[in-house]
Amino acid sequence: MRLINKRNTICRKCYSKSNYIYRYINYSEFLDILINNRLLLKYPGNWPDKLEMLFLKSFETARELDKLSMEYRRKYLNYSIEDTKSDFKIISSLLIRTRCQCWTYKEDDLNLWNDRHCNESVRIGVNKNIFDHYKSESSRHLVHKDVIYTPSVNYQGVVNKFAKGGRQITDLVTIKKSVFEYEHEHRLVLLPDNYGCSTHSYGDTLSENLHRYFLGVKSEFGSQGEYISFDPHNIVSVKASPYSSDEFSRLVENDCVRFNLKYEGVSNLLH
Repeated sequence: MRLINKRNTICRKCYSKSNYIYRYINYSEFLDILINNRLLLKYPGNWPDKLEMLFLKSFETARELDKLSMEYRRKYLNYSIEDTKSDFKIISSLLIRTRCQCWTYKEDDLNLWNDRHCNESVRIGVNKNIFDHYKSESSRHLVHKDVIYTPSVNYQGVVNKFAKGGRQITDLVTIKKSVFEYEHEHRLVLLPDNYGCSTHSYGDTLSENLHRYFLGVKSEFGSQGEYISFDPHNIVSVKASPYSSDEFSRLVENDCVRFNLKYEGVSNLLH
């Protein structure tokens, strides 16, 4: 099964040549970055798109786990039930503790402004290379990579991508349906340093056992977001929403002056 058609691949690579990525955020998040020198990465299992993070979300119900484990054992024909159980416990433990943040290659895009559902929003830009050698205070590992868009997201495609990519956890958190390709997303992924936990589980079937294990690990570590340190001076440009009032534009401009950031004014997409 092909995960990406040629048209999508070319389009994605065209944007990937840029070193600059952007994040569209509401004003409160902008202030938090400036004042507290941090970025908030979130648990992707809470994202509303039910097909995004499909591998992780399948652990929410034993029925979906049945489908995933069957597909997994089709891919790894020499795997026993115990082998599959061991793999799934490790993967689910890692995914539960993974946190993500979404950026884009699009410098000024009306669809992305509209996705904020807020007139008082801003767009910040950074050179993505600043994340290459990021060191977390908690020894967690930060990676950043382009999202892969595919016409359909299903268990077969996700398992194949995971297997072909060298069984990298990041491959399970950067697959998205091509209906969202307009976002041209680049994603920050904060990975745990290990998969250890104190959770134990039981069950009459593989899926029951894994489902209980997932709930136990989720209860142990939670699903709250996690902050990472970030120097706001790495921001190379700031732009205000095309829906901004003059008063809001002046507010953002004053913030940029205070923190010595380049303010590009209000987006002119609606002018």
